[in-house]
Amino acid sequence: EGERLHPMYKSLKAIGDLPNILRPVIRLLLGLLGENRKRNMLSMARNGGLTVREYWELVANIDAFRASWVELLCKGGYDVLLLPGPALPALLHGQSKDLNQCVSYTYLLNLLGWPAGICPVTEVREDEQSYPLDRLPSCQRDSIARKCALTMESSAGLPIGVQLAALPFQDELVLYAMKELENA
Repeated sequence: EGERLHPMYKSLKAIGDLPNILRPVIRLLLGLLGENRKRNMLSMARNGGLTVREYWELVANIDAFRASWVELLCKGGYDVLLLPGPALPALLHGQSKDLNQCVSYTYLLNLLGWPAGICPVTEVREDEQSYPLDRLPSCQRDSIARKCALTMESSAGLPIGVQLAALPFQDELVLYAMKELENA
C-alpha cells in the first residue's frame, strides 16, 4: 500500500487486474494476432485471488511436492543437481519483463526453495548469435520470439551457464560445486 510500482511490473499488474469477464475476449484476440504463448499465460491468471481454502490447499500441495523432491534426491544419493541455466545469454536492459520465460528452468528451484546458482560454462560464439525465427514452429513465431532474436544479436562473448542446486540449507555445497565446475 502506498508504494510506487516499479515500471517493469506495470504490464504484469495490468494482466492481474483484468476483469475475468474480459479475459476470454482478450485471449481470443491474442490468438488471432498469433500471440499463442501470451494467450496461454493469460489463461493461467485470474482476477480476484484465491479463497482461503484454495490458498491452503495450494500450500499443502507445494509442501507435498517439495517433500517428494527431497525424497527423490536422498534416495538417489545425489548431493547436487546440474540443470539447464537460462535459455538466453544476458538480456538487454529492461527485457526481463518481456522474456521471463527464458529463465523458466529456475522456477522449479524457486518453488522448491532450494539454494541454487548459475555458473558460466561457455560463451556465445560468433556463429551462434542468431535466433532464426523460420526454424521455430509457426505457433512460436510471436513477439516473444522476436525479442529473443533481438537479444541474440551481438551476443558473441556473453556467458552461457548451467544451474547447480542442492537440498535446503546446503548453500555452501552449491557454492563449492560452482567453484569446482568453474575450475574444471
